[in-house]
Amino acid sequence: SAGSPAPDLALPGRDGTPTRLGDLWAAAPRALALVLVSTRLTICREQAARLRRAHPDLQRAGVDVVVVGMGSPAES
Repeated sequence: SAGSPAPDLALPGRDGTPTRLGDLWAAAPRALALVLVSTRLTICREQAARLRRAHPDLQRAGVDVVVVGMGSPAES
């Protein structure tokens, strides 16, 4: 639920190497995570497009962006 700590999952990156969410948070405590249910859903693609446009501003503010999606890396 909102405001609750995320579970410390190990998820595969685009290259297949597992990364723990806790490790990402330790490296960059100002992180924004976007969870995409499906790249086939219009709402998810729209959210990803908004995030892509906002990414330069987020980087300048020192925010690391983590996108978690369902499916294979090839589908992302």
